[in-house]
Amino acid sequence: MSILLNKYLPELSCYYDITLISAYDETGSPLKGRINNLEVKNNFENFDKILSKFFFNGFNVFWRIAVFRYFRKYLIRDEFSFVISFSEYLSTALVANRISRIKHVPHVAFFSDPLQSVVSLKFKNPLISASYFIAERFVVNNSSKIIMVNRETALVSANYFNIDINRIHTLEHAYIEAQGVSAFISDKIVLNHVGNLYHTRDPSKFLNLLADLRDKYALDIHVNLIGYVSDDIKSKILKFNNFITFFGSVSYQESLLYFNECSYSLILDMNDSKGLFTASKIMESFSVNKNFIAVGKRNSALERVTLQVGGCFVSNLSDSSQDTDLYYFLTNVVALNSSYKEYHVSRQILRLVEFLESK
Repeated sequence: MSILLNKYLPELSCYYDITLISAYDETGSPLKGRINNLEVKNNFENFDKILSKFFFNGFNVFWRIAVFRYFRKYLIRDEFSFVISFSEYLSTALVANRISRIKHVPHVAFFSDPLQSVVSLKFKNPLISASYFIAERFVVNNSSKIIMVNRETALVSANYFNIDINRIHTLEHAYIEAQGVSAFISDKIVLNHVGNLYHTRDPSKFLNLLADLRDKYALDIHVNLIGYVSDDIKSKILKFNNFITFFGSVSYQESLLYFNECSYSLILDMNDSKGLFTASKIMESFSVNKNFIAVGKRNSALERVTLQVGGCFVSNLSDSSQDTDLYYFLTNVVALNSSYKEYHVSRQILRLVEFLESK
């Protein structure tokens, strides 16, 4: 049995004979050579140029023609039992759907983020917005099976595209244990935020809350901001420079090392996410068995997962009643509870295989 994958999940090789046409690691870099006895067949630089067009014009018919021509030898030679697209990119699902129809096999569409139309992301060109909606509706209606990243997204998507919720299976992000991260013990409270900060992910209100707690309880709190920070965000938070440090962009592996020197991870939901995103950064905390503080909307996917695993969730940043809970969390060593292990990749793969094999 062969499966066409866009994202590398080596654990599936325990269950299937996998053909990897295009595979990328957690940093977005192309995987090359052999990984876990699987040959990756994307050792071609030209395809990377095609991939660079994924987000903005991935639905374009000319893009798809180029991909089909590139994949032609694999499409003719290899026999697939089904085609599965692992990506947040719509273009990947469109290509996989077309390949499944060429090969007359089922297409399983796995979306690792909510669809563009569902979260109402706006483009300057209304034709692009309309094209995304049409293309997403096509994929949802024509896929044999649909997998979405959480039940919140599944419910909203089923209503938005008017499809049966029973057609959608949910499978959250997964984690794998990271090596070289030690427990952190210090009198200083250190929070790490790893990721980019820009107008849709603004930490200024939460930093203001921390500043109030520092003054009120004389807490030694420090925040490390690891990743790109846009100029507009930086101008808003420079007033907190007595307890924040900018580290700039680092590699994924380097970012894990910063967990050696932090008390908790800090996770910020997107301002306009509608509560549908389950931040993949949570899985980085799970991979190093480090608890976290999450800031987002009530009744969101982020709140559900945070409370499930024993993290600290902060919602209304203007509500001083949350100070007590946050203060307790910051001044005590609060570990993740054991339920976070449900998100381990080995357990998630079992759920995925069960769904793939179901009728």
